[in-house]
Amino acid sequence: MNNENLSGIIEYLEKMHKYVLISRLDVNTFKEYVDSLVTFYEKNILNDYFILKYANILSSADVLLGSEKIFVENAERLEELINQIRCSKESIHR
Repeated sequence: MNNENLSGIIEYLEKMHKYVLISRLDVNTFKEYVDSLVTFYEKNILNDYFILKYANILSSADVLLGSEKIFVENAERLEELINQIRCSKESIHR
């Protein structure tokens, strides 16, 4: 991955962070951000530290419930991602 692509991804995540801080997310935006973090993790686009940082930020987001089912599914995916990263880090430190 070149620096330009990585820079664009970091910009996207910083935008997400600011949006989470100042606004309530609609459920579709929440899903989009969860999808992005999962993709970044699965494709090893960012290291675990950055993914965990932004996953934790997103997990504290205030989300407007439009579809509770979509929210719950994505909240569970986000929690699984966080746990997966934490477990992999714990196994490295053993």
